[in-house]
Amino acid sequence: MTGGIAVIIGDFGRNFAAGMSGGIAYLYAADGTFDERNFNMEMIGLENPLQKI
Repeated sequence: MTGGIAVIIGDFGRNFAAGMSGGIAYLYAADGTFDERNFNMEMIGLENPLQKI
């Protein structure tokens, strides 16, 4: 995906966003956890959409 928008409701794993360049992905984890080991943190930025600015 290049420059698109993805909404992931369900399990996502180690290769999430492989091949993605640009764009936005919204991830929902039912248990509220987020394991940074599953992502290349040098290539992505993380934001909590529920956090007040």
